[in-house]
Amino acid sequence: MKKQTLKDSSLQEHLQTKKSTEKKTGLGTFFETLFKNVQGYVEIRTIRKGQVKQYFYSDLKLLTSDLTSGLSKFKDTNVFFGVCPRNQKKG
Repeated sequence: MKKQTLKDSSLQEHLQTKKSTEKKTGLGTFFETLFKNVQGYVEIRTIRKGQVKQYFYSDLKLLTSDLTSGLSKFKDTNVFFGVCPRNQKKG
């Protein structure tokens, strides 16, 4: 079995970071295009094994960061977003 060298490890880390940055940039651009000049909350719903959970975001950067960071609440689940912003954290 080949030993992983520091160089190999650094390359993999660089590629993962680049992939993550590209994903954040694309997703951030997508949400900014839809909600940039809008007041209120973006509703995110997750469905995992029939269980539905709601999350509300007024900060698009935090929304993008949470969706791309691998948080357990968004892993292995179906994620949906509302196209109409909410005035309150309900709906």
